[in-house]
Amino acid sequence: MRTIQLATVPDRTQASSSFKVNLPPSIGKGGVSVDAFASGLQLRIIDAKLDQITTIKGDASGFEVGVGFCLAGFFESRSGCSKNPVYCEPNLSGFFFFPELMDATIKVACQPMMYAVIGMETETLFGIVERDEQRSLSVLKKLEKNDPFIIPDALTPAMRRAFQQIFNCPFSGPIRQLFLEGKLMELLAHKLDQLHSGKAPIRNPYSLKPKDIERVRHAADLLVSDLENPPDMSTLARSVGLSRSTLYRHFNQLYNLSPFEYLRNHRLQTAMHLLQEGEVNVTEAAITVGYLNMSHFAKAFKAMFGIPPSAFLNHSTPAQSI
Repeated sequence: MRTIQLATVPDRTQASSSFKVNLPPSIGKGGVSVDAFASGLQLRIIDAKLDQITTIKGDASGFEVGVGFCLAGFFESRSGCSKNPVYCEPNLSGFFFFPELMDATIKVACQPMMYAVIGMETETLFGIVERDEQRSLSVLKKLEKNDPFIIPDALTPAMRRAFQQIFNCPFSGPIRQLFLEGKLMELLAHKLDQLHSGKAPIRNPYSLKPKDIERVRHAADLLVSDLENPPDMSTLARSVGLSRSTLYRHFNQLYNLSPFEYLRNHRLQTAMHLLQEGEVNVTEAAITVGYLNMSHFAKAFKAMFGIPPSAFLNHSTPAQSI
């Protein structure tokens, strides 16, 4: 396992700017993109695949408050804001508050990773929610305590569709900045509504014993190790020493997904990356990840990403890759 030190992100107070830093080939593929806006919002997207399990050390976020979205991949984060490690899995999002900059250690798995953060200062958030304080009351009360926290929750289909539109933004220049900033506001609205209404809550994985967490994560690895011929639930449960019902319950508790949903999402995310690389067509991508019915594949793909796989293939570009 390798350890690297993450350099400090350039000054976030600059009004409107965009840049991307690519990973050196000796570490892996992909990179980190940053878009800053005059409103005080900043979007950071990590789109990468490391060639080995890597521990990254650096500051926790660089912002006081924000929302993180895990669209693909897995990492484990430890920082001064939480006594327990934070396990970030696909289809999770989290609202965070770090009143002081804290060191963080992130252990990243060796698989494609897509993680986005919308960051801002507390004053910027207050300015956004001041006209609807009632809906944002629960968040404002937690901020007033000035204690660091993370509120984990689900990544909803509406959030994922907004990201898909960000990744496939058809504009450039100032119009692109307006488009992206509007999408960030939309994502914040989805998150604040989720926090207010309690929609799509996730269960607390820390109620599971460490040994059970290890078993469930091993089951998840086995489930997606052969996408064309995945094991059935009985075989999977025997492989990790749990009953079918216990595995299903623990799996849902840790990932907020059933094993079938986890497999489906992994298949679609893998297909998405294959199409983005441009080396296969839609049919080949579908077959590679275990879909034999092209209609079912196209329907599932559109439900998850908001556009059909053919449109993604036509419009993907390295600058907005996922």
